[in-house]
Amino acid sequence: MTELKITKLTPDDMKHVKMMVQELAESEKMPEGPKLSIENFQADLKSNLFFGWIAKSGNEPAGMALCYMAYSTWEGPFIHMEDLYVRPNFRKSGLGRKLVITVCKEAKEKNYQRVQWNVLDWNSARAFYDKFGAANLSEKEGWLAYRLEPEQIAKIASENI
Repeated sequence: MTELKITKLTPDDMKHVKMMVQELAESEKMPEGPKLSIENFQADLKSNLFFGWIAKSGNEPAGMALCYMAYSTWEGPFIHMEDLYVRPNFRKSGLGRKLVITVCKEAKEKNYQRVQWNVLDWNSARAFYDKFGAANLSEKEGWLAYRLEPEQIAKIASENI
């Protein structure tokens, strides 16, 4: 196997990002996958709505970490890791660990107090995250994730204030 190289994402990487997001969606039992086009990803990257890193073996994409900035009223800015993905042929190579280290180096360099992400309760990657000492916030602090979908947003937004 060619040596793995991790680099910051560029607009040219978005075709690989879309492909890997689709692979991740399928592995998470969400085969409908992303609603975004390559052009959407490129525009959002250029607008700094997200950032991240891609790992390649030669020209072959091996994995990625996609992140965005978030804000805590208790601690200030932090990194939310939206997607961490290593393609099946590259698992057990240490690449996942290298991607997490890369994200944490960015957080430390910017003096951010945390890196946070969500994981499905049945996902075997939980054992991987546990090895880093990551806190399961549902167990530790009782946090649950909520989300409003477009239908609920439209309904609520149509109400008078």
